Amino acid sequence: MSLDELLTAEPPGAGVIGVEREYRVVSDGRAVDFREVLPALGLVGGGLDPVDPRAHHLASGVVITADGPEAEVASPPVLLAPGSTWLASSWVEDGEDLLIGALPIGSGLEGYSTHLNVSVRGDVVEVAARFAAHFSLGMMLLLDRRDSPGLLVRPRPGRLELGGDFVAGEQLRAALTYATAAARCCEQAVHERGSVLPSSPRVRLRTVTDRPGWFIERTAFGADLYEGGRGAAIWCGRREVLAGDHLEASWIAARYAAAGVADESELALVDDVVDGRRPIPLEALTPPDPRPGPIATESPFAQLHARHRNGTSVTVAAISWAAVAFAVDTGTSTVHVLVPRRWLRSFLTGLDGDWLDDGTLARALSASPPSTPRAGGPRVITHDFDPHCVVPPEPRVRTSFWRHRRPELIGLAAGSGAALAVLGLRAW
Repeated sequence: MSLDELLTAEPPGAGVIGVEREYRVVSDGRAVDFREVLPALGLVGGGLDPVDPRAHHLASGVVITADGPEAEVASPPVLLAPGSTWLASSWVEDGEDLLIGALPIGSGLEGYSTHLNVSVRGDVVEVAARFAAHFSLGMMLLLDRRDSPGLLVRPRPGRLELGGDFVAGEQLRAALTYATAAARCCEQAVHERGSVLPSSPRVRLRTVTDRPGWFIERTAFGADLYEGGRGAAIWCGRREVLAGDHLEASWIAARYAAAGVADESELALVDDVVDGRRPIPLEALTPPDPRPGPIATESPFAQLHARHRNGTSVTVAAISWAAVAFAVDTGTSTVHVLVPRRWLRSFLTGLDGDWLDDGTLARALSASPPSTPRAGGPRVITHDFDPHCVVPPEPRVRTSFWRHRRPELIGLAAGSGAALAVLGLRAW
């Protein structure tokens, strides 16, 4: 039996969510560059992310890295199910505690930003475009503060990334529940007939080029959304409506898409925020959630320790949100096994069972050709291992040549016009 036949994938509909939060690191009353601090912290799990050499994948499943001068704490992917927003919140709070504990005495943290990640099936660019058009205003009200610049909506490999201001506790969970429901609503609108999206307000979407996606600034809907809050006047078609009313309409449209993946307390929390019974960040900030207790066993990304049994060693060689590559050393040879996230739990369960003791893994590897048995599935790499195999290609946002070259073309047109005018005057 080959490795592909031995493993069991989580069903396609079993999505995941995750949270990244960034912090300013402060020492002696001034902000410091975390890129300079990080190497001296002695954190384990470094050197496993082929696109982020600063990332440290801790044994808990949490990732600590530097995103520019800011420190970043990221939860592992959390299986989307009732109560998953509590788990995601708990992971980033635990990660914040780990970061504080590792910093030098006299250092502290200031919240800087939050990035929400929701897995998406199919055309993630189209899903992201619909989210930006129909749900970005609601997301901004649930995520941003009065001094925030705006919202980032980025299609990533297999997921939607939403970047806004720093939030914690119930506001983080409400924003994550809304983001999950809205992303699933957009996904259904792209892939299924009959799905209904809320009306799209008039909005100026600005394409960002550092990483594909859109930026929706605070004045993208006309009036300054963060000054007016729920009472800001926006336009939907030919009607002027209040931002709070659009938030309510968008949640009504998205709420049904959260059925089966959010429990009643998660849905009721968003209901209360939308109805004004609980504050949005523009009105007041909520404290972090209380710690629920140990959470390490809830994610396969918290079970990536090395295994050494029966003369075989299995260790992590590379890791990303999408997949993990393992080095399997039998003492006489080493092969690498690429395990996408959907198959990861099954692979680790086998390793902790009898696979190493009864030779099941060795037989599966020898029966597996060094190729891709099925698209996106696990595969064996016998030579020329490249750590970048765990990183899927970034999706491409389809934009026109004019959009990307607008300043240059305007300058060229203005210069040409001036040159023609000079020539005309000379001719006169």
